[in-house]
Amino acid sequence: MKIMFKTPTKTNVRAILDTDDYLDYEDVQLAGLMLANDTDEVICGLQDLFEKSAAAKKIVIRGSIGRWNGTVHGFSTFEDVRKAIQFCLTDLDGWKFADEDCAFCINGYHHDGSNSYELRFLSEKGCQILEDWQYGESGDYDALSEGEVMRKLWDAYSETPGYADYVYGPLYQ
Repeated sequence: MKIMFKTPTKTNVRAILDTDDYLDYEDVQLAGLMLANDTDEVICGLQDLFEKSAAAKKIVIRGSIGRWNGTVHGFSTFEDVRKAIQFCLTDLDGWKFADEDCAFCINGYHHDGSNSYELRFLSEKGCQILEDWQYGESGDYDALSEGEVMRKLWDAYSETPGYADYVYGPLYQ
């Protein structure tokens, strides 16, 4: 079965996982195990969606990281969903996974501030342009900075995964 990307038609946010939901448990160890299990379930579902996708070839993440000396913005690419999510969760004290108009979003906090990420799937064409740019063979993209290339790929060659629709079913029918 091949999954095709969906274009959201209505503005909606669907909560997927929130670490704050585990704070009420008296048994902290049990709460930690439950959170780890639930996080792993989300990652496995997203990995399954990625593997079944007809167009996805890489994961691209756009994010902002709040630090003591200001906020940093950037992009990262990954071949594996688990590594992409682990990258986003590094150093966070708490986080929320949400599906926002079919986009998979991670918002978290830590001692210096907050981080926000959006995860998308990069198409084969986008991967080819990125690889060509890295080797100076992309023509129109060669003169652009890495950030400019990633913004163009994000806009033209990446798709939202539609995680909540895939796992829970469509919100609107």
